[in-house]
Formats: sequence, structure tokens, C-alpha cells
Amino acid sequence: RDGDLAGVAGQPEIPQEPEEADASELFFETTDPTEILLENPSQEYYLTEPVASESDAGLTLKLLTEEANEITDTEDWFRENELPPFDSFHMEDDTYRYEIVGDNYASGYLLNIYRKENSMFLKCLDFSNYRYTDNIKPGDEAFVEQRVWWAQSVGDVLYVAVAHNTYTESCPHTGYLVEIDINDAHVIWKSAPCMTNGRNFEIIGDTIVCGYGFTAEPDYLNLVSRLDGSLLEQIPVKSMADYIIRKDDTLYVRTYHTDYTY
Repeated sequence: RDGDLAGVAGQPEIPQEPEEADASELFFETTDPTEILLENPSQEYYLTEPVASESDAGLTLKLLTEEANEITDTEDWFRENELPPFDSFHMEDDTYRYEIVGDNYASGYLLNIYRKENSMFLKCLDFSNYRYTDNIKPGDEAFVEQRVWWAQSVGDVLYVAVAHNTYTESCPHTGYLVEIDINDAHVIWKSAPCMTNGRNFEIIGDTIVCGYGFTAEPDYLNLVSRLDGSLLEQIPVKSMADYIIRKDDTLYVRTYHTDYTY
């Protein structure tokens, strides 16, 4: 409608006081960041040096419920369990906000990091060295590009999930957790492959709970040490763990056709 445009024809526009931008607007401001190309130290398990740990034996999960879902009722699952809204490309923790970007919707190899308290841009981590690996099945090159799926921090240490979204036989070097020092962007450890390819992971104490699986492949919840990236335990599930969300002392796990609580 004409009245919704910038004033009515023939009438001067009334100057408007500029509105103060809120945090979300600052978070999505266009920036021209200096990108830090992240090293990819190995296609297998990598650890800079052994870590001395005084932590307990780690996390134990006790199965509470296991129920078939309707596959397409994901929104109902979030609502009925009163779980927070989920955004696969924008996330935050107590200290930082993150934005996954790339050349297009499916190509998210850049991770922008912002200070949460004031939405100030800090740096952009470039995961270009993780996009393609070796041992790609001939003919499947178009399907195995890996991208960042999730990021969370503990202090100034960042944990990032990187994976492609197809069969392991197309490229077995996929599904990594990577621990990165936010201050100097060096890789502290990188998990063995096939640890995570769900939409997110949860950090609980010194344990990272993630999931890996695919059609016609074994599906697991993986409990990974936050201290050194080693696999602590695998818990079989009936299909790939897509969402893993903690609320209080309950872990809600949404897979393709089955919902779990622990």
C-alpha cells in the first residue's frame, strides 16, 4: 500500500530518531573479518600432548524412556518437552555466540565467533582444510563436502563438530570433534572419525555426548572425553541421533524414528 511507503506523495517525510540497535542486530551486522585458516593435523585421532586429569570416571547415562516417534513430529517433540528453540546455523553458550556461514546453504565451513555480552565480533575460523579429505569413493566427490555443524565452549576452549552428510563408505574420514584454543586458534585434539554427525552435541562436565550413524549403518550415542578427545563409551540407538539436548538432569535424544530420555 502507498501509505506503507516512505510518506504520502506530496507530503514531506518526518525525520525519525534513529533507533538503538539491539543485540541480535549487532550480532548479524555485516563484517569483513580476518579469517584464520585452521590446521587439520590428522585424518585419524590427534592429540598435541597427554593430558593429566583429576576428574572422576566420567558421565553415566541411564535409559529412562524409549518411544517410537512419527518421524515428522520434530516440532511437537520440542514443544511437548519444553525444549529451547534450535537454530542449526546460529548458536550460543555462556560466553560466545557463533554463526556458521559458507558459499551456500549446505556449505558452512566458516565459523564466526562473537562475544556474547556485547555482540562484538572476535574472529572467523576457516575450516577449509576440513572440507575434503582422502579416501573418497570415486564418483561420490559431490556428496562428501564436510561442514561445521555445531560449536560450544568451556572457558576459552572451543569444541566444534565437522562432518559430511552421506554414507561412511563414500568417505570414512568424517564426523570429527575438534578442540581449539580460541585465543590462538591452535588445534589441541581431534577425535577419531565417525564420532558425530548429528545436528548438535552436549557438553556435560568432562564428557561430550554426541551421536553418529546413517542409513544401513550402526547408530550410536558416543561419550567422548572433553579432556583428550578419546572415546569413553558407545551406546547403541535405533537410528542416528539427530538432536541431543539436556534439560536439568534429563538428556533428550531425538533420532529419526525413536525418541529417548536418559
